[in-house]
Amino acid sequence: MTASKLVLVIALLAARPVAARTAAPSCPANLHPAVSAEILFTGPSTEVSQADWRAFVAREVEPRFPGSLTADHVYADAARSPFAQVPAHTVLVLLTGADRERDGVHAIRDAWREQFHDAKADIIEAPACVGF
Repeated sequence: MTASKLVLVIALLAARPVAARTAAPSCPANLHPAVSAEILFTGPSTEVSQADWRAFVAREVEPRFPGSLTADHVYADAARSPFAQVPAHTVLVLLTGADRERDGVHAIRDAWREQFHDAKADIIEAPACVGF
């Protein structure tokens, strides 16, 4: 995730818009409509160690979504944005429409909040075009 994308994510989260249903995107050839779910994890007042992050991913994310993409460390560049530099981790999951997938995404968020008591985890869902 680039710093500019993270800034956009933070801005969208700060605005807290009312949830809206978006029509499936019109995808180019060889790509198919899907939904992506991104979980943005920010640490508690003290940064989460790489070992703790990797253990969390192994315990909570991989069993639920073995094909997910994770980023170990992302942050907003304070020099180029109005936001303070915020260490964060992210997980990207492509939702297939299977039963209880969203429950799995929410369970990951809840486990993060439980393990790191003053941590935040925000979920962003968006229509996407994917190719496998």
